[in-house]
Amino acid sequence: MKVLMVCDQYPLPPRLVNMRNSILAAVPDAQVDVAAWNRSGIQVKESFVFSLDSSIGYGNQMKKLLELPKVLGYVKEILKKEQYDVVHSVDFEMMFVASLCKANQKLIYEVYDIKFFGNKLFNLGRTVLEKWSIKRKVDGIIFASPYFGEYYESIIRDLPSARVINNKPQQHAEFGKDSGFMDPYKEEIGNRTVVSFIGLIRYPEILKNLMAVMAERKDEMVLLLAGDGPDKAALVEYSNEIHMSNIIYTGRFQSRDLQSIYSVTDIVWAAYPNDDQNVYYAVSNKFFESQVFMKKIIVSERTLLGQDVFRKGIGVCVDPYSVESIGAGLGKVNELQYPHRRNEDCFWQDEEHRIRELYESLL
Repeated sequence: MKVLMVCDQYPLPPRLVNMRNSILAAVPDAQVDVAAWNRSGIQVKESFVFSLDSSIGYGNQMKKLLELPKVLGYVKEILKKEQYDVVHSVDFEMMFVASLCKANQKLIYEVYDIKFFGNKLFNLGRTVLEKWSIKRKVDGIIFASPYFGEYYESIIRDLPSARVINNKPQQHAEFGKDSGFMDPYKEEIGNRTVVSFIGLIRYPEILKNLMAVMAERKDEMVLLLAGDGPDKAALVEYSNEIHMSNIIYTGRFQSRDLQSIYSVTDIVWAAYPNDDQNVYYAVSNKFFESQVFMKKIIVSERTLLGQDVFRKGIGVCVDPYSVESIGAGLGKVNELQYPHRRNEDCFWQDEEHRIRELYESLL
């Protein structure tokens, strides 16, 4: 079986890499290539990646929409040259592109996020095109959240065959080994409680609210920002403005460093913008990582994930736009006793059988 995965970013997201490896493991003699829309001009390293290079960058939705015809032509050309059996598209725009240029190939639509637009007209257009594509072109769906199905079942009758593949961490050979990544910071941390934001640094408005609260608790707490991202510079500037001394920026890290990061972490911050409809349905990979490492978690209230966290007793919910709510939440979660057990099925490998089932259904 020959599979072409289509995504709108490069470097390849970790979930796509995991998915590709799982398809290779699940399908005998599979060939899995990737057509990536490389919008940052980074040199491609992988031999299995077809790269459409562009300089428009990330974050400008209008520029992205105007460039989609180029992506359509690029993917169409690849499908003409190579005889693929399955096109595995990631998120709405790439699914719509694939639906227009596929011939006899089976089409899988993998939903990382539901692409709600702030503009009502754009959002209506997205809904109409997505429903049309799913009903007429899509053969199988993969949801990255168990709650995405609720949304799609509410707008589309008779969905194609669907599977939930949660965004869980990989259980690799180095799991459980401390890489020493956090060793340089342990003396600075001391005996204080560590609240950690781990991953791509974004949502500066919300993180500034957290920083404002944490700055007042410098004797008891440390804020750890483990990772990098476009909003890091603004947060560094803000922490200097408020003279925040109890904050640590580690910069980029590798997956092998997670054990070290979580070993010093007491509370995981995973409260994202709850005025975003996608966040209402989404489940962060930090939710699963926090369970793997048995750490308490703070998430946004008025979300389905928040209800799950509350029900499991593994964290608290806050309004991420309210300093008062964040302050109260930090107090509550600090007093919370985490259940002394690890939930089963916390790893990506526990999801792989559903990938195999979906692909077998398309053969």
